[in-house]
Amino acid sequence: MSELADQPPPTLQRIPSGIAGLDRILHGGFLKGGTYLIMGPPGAGKTILANQFCFNHIAAGG
Repeated sequence: MSELADQPPPTLQRIPSGIAGLDRILHGGFLKGGTYLIMGPPGAGKTILANQFCFNHIAAGG
């Protein structure tokens, strides 16, 4: 049991969104393996956000 207490906490892996302001809010990006719900009224930019995230991820080699 003490072996577990002596280990440092695991580092959370994050996937940057490529959007500087959003990455600051998310402390570096989305948590790898996390589930996110993006909500907003029509025209709020949900689709643009998703497209920008995908574009930045692919452009970075992901």
